[in-house]
Amino acid sequence: VAIVDEIRIKPGAKVKADTVILTLKNQKLESALQQSMATLHNRRTSKRKLYLEQQRELLSQESMLAEMKADAELATLEVEAHSSLVESGVISGMEAKRTKLKARQLSERLILEQERLIRLREVHQEDLAIQDESIVQAEAEFERAKDRLEQLVVKAGLTGVLQRLPVSLGQSVKVGDALATVG
Repeated sequence: VAIVDEIRIKPGAKVKADTVILTLKNQKLESALQQSMATLHNRRTSKRKLYLEQQRELLSQESMLAEMKADAELATLEVEAHSSLVESGVISGMEAKRTKLKARQLSERLILEQERLIRLREVHQEDLAIQDESIVQAEAEFERAKDRLEQLVVKAGLTGVLQRLPVSLGQSVKVGDALATVG
């Protein structure tokens, strides 16, 4: 159901195929368009927010990884230093073994954290792809709502003369009602 909002041309006027004859108004369709526009905006905003959160998470992970790498390198240097100190008897063999174990554990953790960073990037990509799909869906809903609203603009359809206009301003019309006749 729509209401005749504006009559632009009177019967007897010459029209072209794209000449607007009258416009209708439908509050539900206008509300649907506004709602779909808001949904689209929200989804785009959500994606930007997610992207920023992901960047923050990646920076944190990369920072931790850099720290861990430095610790692993330091532990490797301690192992090298301790090996010569064990030979000269300055430190015990047990202390050297502890240092070696610590260095190996740090190296293994570093490898795991590097793999974790790779997986984190993959997860982030998938999250963004899901957001993109959601945005595409919202864009389609917006386009459908816009198309339905554009259908409230009644155009001539062919070149000729407007012969009949059986509606008046403010009149309520339904789908299928005759609105104008062009001959």
